Amino acid sequence: MNVELKSDEKLSLSLQKYLEVKFQDKRDISLKLDDFLHALYSLNNIALDHDYILRIAQVGYERHIGIIKGYDP
Repeated sequence: MNVELKSDEKLSLSLQKYLEVKFQDKRDISLKLDDFLHALYSLNNIALDHDYILRIAQVGYERHIGIIKGYDP
């Protein structure tokens, strides 16, 4: 595994943890994917590809819904 891939993986995991912490107290299904996407875009100094951010938001949203429904996606 090259250094760049490890770096991307660490960044993805860090952003995922950020989403989990941000939305951990909001255990309802009223949250939408846009809420997760907006949370990532509201971070200061984040200049990543839109598709990359969107995928991280999708994963965060899927995990959030999965946890509410009682399974760990």
